[in-house]
Amino acid sequence: MILLGAIADDFRGATGLANAMVKGRMSTVQLIGTPHEDGVLLQADAAVTALKSRTASPGWAVEQSMKALRWLRRTRPCGHAVPLRAP
Repeated sequence: MILLGAIADDFRGATGLANAMVKGRMSTVQLIGTPHEDGVLLQADAAVTALKSRTASPGWAVEQSMKALRWLRRTRPCGHAVPLRAP
């Protein structure tokens, strides 16, 4: 069951975050792009989605981020998502 989900704006950031989760003893899956199928990662504690939104147009970046967020909400049993922003 996914306990923690994250959406990163690039591959490098997603990899760093996934690494920290693994070091914290969470089984973690890193995805490249927005997932297309529901329920794929239900056996992982955490899921990190890497998007190319840092260098993309704002409209595309928002669209892809929202798609990833909707996927995380459908995947999490409680359906809650808390947006976090980097300082």
